[in-house]
Amino acid sequence: MKPFADLLERLLYTTGRNAKIALLADYFAHRPDPERGYALAAIAGALDFPGAKPAVLRDLAAART
Repeated sequence: MKPFADLLERLLYTTGRNAKIALLADYFAHRPDPERGYALAAIAGALDFPGAKPAVLRDLAAART
């Protein structure tokens, strides 16, 4: 999860299309399956967790504190 968070941060602060493409290519070349698949789905907006409703997430977070 940390490498994906780092990728998103670098994409946010990187200017230039080619530099962003290079970051993505490097990430996908060095991450194992299924991690890179989840990353691609998240970036493409195709990742869906039907059971992860806001109320469920709030309850889980409250239980951890």
